[in-house]
Amino acid sequence: MLNVNGQLAWMIMELPAPVLFLASYHTSRSGDPEWSHPTVFMLLALFTGHYVNRAVVSPLRTPSRSPSHVIVPICAIIFNTMNASLMGTFFAFISNSPPDLTRPCALPRSAQFWMGIIMFILGLVSNVWHDEILLRLRKNPDSPSALSHSTSTLLNKGSRRTDIAAKPKYSIPYGGLYRFVSYPNYLSEWFEWLGFAIASSALTQCGGLYTPPWMFLAAELAVMLPRAIRGHAWYRERFGERYPSKRKAIFPALL
Repeated sequence: MLNVNGQLAWMIMELPAPVLFLASYHTSRSGDPEWSHPTVFMLLALFTGHYVNRAVVSPLRTPSRSPSHVIVPICAIIFNTMNASLMGTFFAFISNSPPDLTRPCALPRSAQFWMGIIMFILGLVSNVWHDEILLRLRKNPDSPSALSHSTSTLLNKGSRRTDIAAKPKYSIPYGGLYRFVSYPNYLSEWFEWLGFAIASSALTQCGGLYTPPWMFLAAELAVMLPRAIRGHAWYRERFGERYPSKRKAIFPALL
């Protein structure tokens, strides 16, 4: 009851982010077009690219998602609406500022900007890669690279194929940072947005850690860290001794 299709819910709750981000930026802009601010345009492109992958590409490639309670997409839509609007307005403010404040010309600020850009790209690649590992497990939970575990008792050899297909399976993912943590995709996403916040801070002297990029990173940590800890505990309960004993929840060797 009150559950909605998982794929549809995911797309609906993520699509407002890129749309409202660009809309709020455009409506808050004044003066020259964003092409006169290449550093701002790069950050616009990175934010939009992340959410296009998240809202469109990823769900279209995913075989299925579990049904979601209607409150989940509603809360996500509210959050994405607020975050995207703040982000777009923030970058419009930077674009409306004098050009020397929005182009990192001095060496220290330039180094900070490009370090943030590189961090974002590395985090995005890692995020997509580890999501791809999970995607392969969903498509083929019996692959040699995964350890599958049925949610019910093991089936006899004579069981029908339809019965086997009806039994949902969970698998232990391996590869990449899964060697160290249960949620490398979360860790990679945080690294993305840390780089985004660092690059954004190089473009303005206003706000410090109280700007939308830093506030977004803090919100992601607050929401996703408890989820990773609970998920890690679920993995250990589900697989017991078969789950890698040295694998942590989210931070290698720490937590």
